[in-house]
Amino acid sequence: MGIPSTAVGLGDYEGGKLRVDGSAPTDLRNHAVVFDGLKTYSSSKLNGDRWSLVLSVHASWDKAPAATASELRQHGLPCPPTCQTAAPAPTGGEPLFAKAGAVLATIPEGEEEGAIAI
Repeated sequence: MGIPSTAVGLGDYEGGKLRVDGSAPTDLRNHAVVFDGLKTYSSSKLNGDRWSLVLSVHASWDKAPAATASELRQHGLPCPPTCQTAAPAPTGGEPLFAKAGAVLATIPEGEEEGAIAI
């Protein structure tokens, strides 16, 4: 994977799958997915109202302090390694970055979508 990006679609809608060049369309309604942010991506047509949240790695990430990277990882964010760290934070045997289209989190049925604690 080039540079991981994370996307989630929130709202009352149908359709709107994430399309990433070279991959099958992926449903991102109410759960986050990781994909290669260097590839062209778009959304298929959707009906309804959706808020899309896309998290991307900034070009200056390799200058982030190791303490900041460690804190973000402790909150479960899939951060790339920094030049200031010898190795990525331990992940309990799981890969630091999920494969494209993997579900990171799901909002339980009946839960509000407005606030997600990280």
